[in-house]
Amino acid sequence: MSEIKTILLPFNNHQPAAITVDAAHRVASRFESYIEGAYYRQLMPIIAGEGITLPGDYLAEFEEEGRLQAERAASTFKALSEERGLPFGTLEESSSTARAGWSEMVGTSLTGIGEYARLFDLSVVARNESQATTDWKTTVESVLFESGRPVLVISDRVPD
Repeated sequence: MSEIKTILLPFNNHQPAAITVDAAHRVASRFESYIEGAYYRQLMPIIAGEGITLPGDYLAEFEEEGRLQAERAASTFKALSEERGLPFGTLEESSSTARAGWSEMVGTSLTGIGEYARLFDLSVVARNESQATTDWKTTVESVLFESGRPVLVISDRVPD
């Protein structure tokens, strides 16, 4: 089996979950891997339809809300990482232990996170059937089809 040295945890407009970090930590501990949480915030298009533009105030409010969600996601990911004893570092740092990092991206479609996943050996996405949102499905599809890399889809519990 080849080594898994880089693991991506893509979060598409949703907050990091403990189960996602747990699954990535389990793999990272075995291979001394780098885990990167990546929050992907989608921008609202300026044009809502043919001949219809959105008011600037609405766009500014939407942008501010997205920025606050990204800050909350970063804080949550850092807390979850610290609870698991994962030190923060960068991909470039050499280390003999698992470590974590954080990045944020902005774009108009999920293609960006899928392309970014090409840089990683594995992506981990939590399957969340309990929420009405299907963000996890579109994230998995984008990461899988745009990156061509393995994706570990996990449910609500990591087996021993």
